[in-house]
Amino acid sequence: MASILDYPARKVFVKDLTKCVRLQTQGIENGGKKKQKEWKIECNGVEFIATVVWLQGLVTEINKEEGFMILDDSTGRVKVAGYNNIPFISLSLATGQYVMVIASVSRCGDLPVVNALKLQSLTQVENAERSWSLEVMDQILHLSALG
Repeated sequence: MASILDYPARKVFVKDLTKCVRLQTQGIENGGKKKQKEWKIECNGVEFIATVVWLQGLVTEINKEEGFMILDDSTGRVKVAGYNNIPFISLSLATGQYVMVIASVSRCGDLPVVNALKLQSLTQVENAERSWSLEVMDQILHLSALG
């Protein structure tokens, strides 16, 4: 079975996770191991399937006791579970930081939930926040060209 880290991280806006749909998979792969969850996501009219997503936004809330943070990318808010399992970064994380999160999707809806696989502060990266929407749209154009 492929590791969750073998899947490409698709750049998405939080608003696109509010209406994504979990695909029905067989659930069991060869060797008796569970398959990773797959989600159909639509961004600007382009549909694609993703197992892992890449999000960027501002940390607006940190709940250390329950092990989640809230990320706001200006299109919506997402609950990022398991951020405290990421070595080093979880100790220096603070509200107001601009971060990137690579995560698997757990739940969609009004407040989507993702499980953090990678977390990195981009606060010191010049133009990271301003260029994010262009990066997402560039990927969407690329995916639409693939058909």
